[in-house]
Amino acid sequence: MDENIYYLAVNMSLGIGPLKKLSLINYFKNIKDIFTVSISELKHIIHSKYPVELIEQRESLLDRAEKEYQKLMNSDIHVINIHCEDYPENLLSIPDPPIVLYYKGTLINDDFNSIAVVGCREATPYGLRNSYKLGEGLANKGITVVSGLARGIDVEAHKGCLNNNGRTIAVLGCGINRYFPKEHQTIQDRIAITGCVISEFPLDTDPRRHHFPMRNRIICGLSVGVVVVEGSRDSGSLYTAQFALDYGRELYAYPGPAQSYHYSGTHDLIKKGARLVENTNDLINDLSLVLDLDLDKNLKKNNILKENKNISENFTKFSEKSIQFDTLNKEELIILKCLSDNEEKSIDYIVEESKLPVEKVLSNLTGLTIKQYCIQKGNYYTLNKIKELK
Repeated sequence: MDENIYYLAVNMSLGIGPLKKLSLINYFKNIKDIFTVSISELKHIIHSKYPVELIEQRESLLDRAEKEYQKLMNSDIHVINIHCEDYPENLLSIPDPPIVLYYKGTLINDDFNSIAVVGCREATPYGLRNSYKLGEGLANKGITVVSGLARGIDVEAHKGCLNNNGRTIAVLGCGINRYFPKEHQTIQDRIAITGCVISEFPLDTDPRRHHFPMRNRIICGLSVGVVVVEGSRDSGSLYTAQFALDYGRELYAYPGPAQSYHYSGTHDLIKKGARLVENTNDLINDLSLVLDLDLDKNLKKNNILKENKNISENFTKFSEKSIQFDTLNKEELIILKCLSDNEEKSIDYIVEESKLPVEKVLSNLTGLTIKQYCIQKGNYYTLNKIKELK
């Protein structure tokens, strides 16, 4: 039986939290021993006053984990446990890292250079604009943007990063095969192609209120610094700010209008010692001793070529007949037929017109852009009519 199945089973167990699960697997030399030792020994180690599945239902828990692992093997979802070499380095420095991560996309070593951007869901236009610009600016510096894909500040940071061809990580408060909120399906799939989507929760897990503080600790743990762009005193983003203080991360906050309810939380953070930040350069300058600022190397880590943004400037005219259709696959040809050389088409439009799954559209659009058949402008694409093909 694959070792990951045992990690999945422990992770699925209800009644104990991440810190207790970590202590449990560190107690035993081999994680398989958790499922073979006597019940009395397990009770002595866990000593929980609540019912624990790992004690009461070990065999059924292992069976569920094995079935889940088979699902993962037949999908584009990967799993990594805390003892794997590729487990994110930054997460290992917090006291309660998840023992298992489900992910779609790629985990890379350069994600050490990550900054979390968080804030409230019901954000003001001022806050949304600052979040987008911050995501855009960090992408331009080759810094990975980490956030929670929630409405408002979170998703704007992701968008700003993606639209500047940067790398971003979205941490979910539900199973990784769920979309929450549902209207962010397209951007979640796009992040999975160019960056990474992460969750510690088993497949099909619904989003629940208590999941989001757990998610926030991962957002903070993945990052060397946390920026709260906008948040009132009751904003969930303040959980992430508290984790930053607990985990020894650098904490930053954007200022807003005086006496503004929407900024009451961020102003409190500044009063308590969070550094005031107004732009990307403030962050980069302050974190220069923490970040690996070999920007040439950092910029190369992005999966999308930055020069594609203005690629049309380097081409000469070509006729439609000169397109080498034999070099394109069937899906690329379908997508090309949906594009126009004089009108920008959104990703949603292309998905609807092509009748292809969104992940297929996104991956093929990336390929067509790199091959210079189309031009990307944010979330919109046009047919490139000024390329000379040989």
